[in-house]
Amino acid sequence: MDNETLYQIYIYSFALIILLIIFSNIPNKIISIFKSIGNTIFEKQKNVYKILLASAFLVCLIKMPYWYYQLIRILGMVGFIYFTYLDSRDKFKVTPQLFVIAAIIINPIIKISFDKDSWQCIDIIFSILLFLSIIFEKRLITNRKIENDDYEPE
Repeated sequence: MDNETLYQIYIYSFALIILLIIFSNIPNKIISIFKSIGNTIFEKQKNVYKILLASAFLVCLIKMPYWYYQLIRILGMVGFIYFTYLDSRDKFKVTPQLFVIAAIIINPIIKISFDKDSWQCIDIIFSILLFLSIIFEKRLITNRKIENDDYEPE
């Protein structure tokens, strides 16, 4: 077989795989697997991710290479958008808006430039925001459990 025939076989098999994926139930199964993994792992570990992100912001207070700050911009934006999604699903009132504002400030696509001292203040504010969101979320959950335990149906 020459190279052109192999290339055509490769193209046709690739097209066949794409058609099988599109017209089968495979994408829905894959999506449901990722949703179940996300619901069990990521939501239980949300506070761990918040603590890791807050500590990464605090590391920005010391002198680091430029790539670290860029990495923190990317991770921070993704993290804040993810926390916004989770908290808006849980019907929290304040934290989703604060997380959206934080994601806009730290986004790496359309950069908002500040001087070094301002960025250090922003890093501290982001860390405090993440730690306070953990504390208030735990208080809200315990208050909901207490309210549900006191409720006695007639």
